[in-house]
Amino acid sequence: MEKIGFFTISSRAQIQSLVMTLRRPATIVVRRGAARVELTLDPDAPTEYPYTGHLIGKYVVPFGLVVAPSLSGGDARVIDAAIEATGARRPWLLTSQLMQVQARSFIRRWLPQRADDLHYTIVANEYLGGNIQVLDMATVGDLHRAVRMDMERLGTRPDLILLPGTGFNQEGRDIAGRHWGDLERALRVPVRLLDVTTQFLF
Repeated sequence: MEKIGFFTISSRAQIQSLVMTLRRPATIVVRRGAARVELTLDPDAPTEYPYTGHLIGKYVVPFGLVVAPSLSGGDARVIDAAIEATGARRPWLLTSQLMQVQARSFIRRWLPQRADDLHYTIVANEYLGGNIQVLDMATVGDLHRAVRMDMERLGTRPDLILLPGTGFNQEGRDIAGRHWGDLERALRVPVRLLDVTTQFLF
């Protein structure tokens, strides 16, 4: 997504914030490859499917627009500060098969000075059968397995793990009840949880 009305979009969190404040029709500009499409979102238009509101579980879907939680410009400062504070030379960012392109794009845009330093560990969701491609449903066991596999494959280990917090509840537990801190204890590597679950509700 490039624009909502006259606002240029720089993060997915911004999309949710802007769409939630719409009170009249607005033009939305979306780019898919070389194609640029303009759509109109009218918050007062009748829906074509049963719409029960902006919330589905933990996800905010304003007017049916699905925008998953993601890293934002503020997270770039947190990532940079974590790397700086720990003196990490081999930081690894955990991501999913589905989001790895977005994660790389995010780092190139917001932290170009770190782009060559970061390694991206792709986490497979074995707990729920391996066919779910988002990090939200991965367990601490899935995360641990992915890091160990990369350590064996690369013949090195991280000195900092950056972990998006989308798969953990308010107590820091995954869907199997394990706390994200177990990953740090098992691997003996500092883990920094990136809080990317904040939704902006108006």
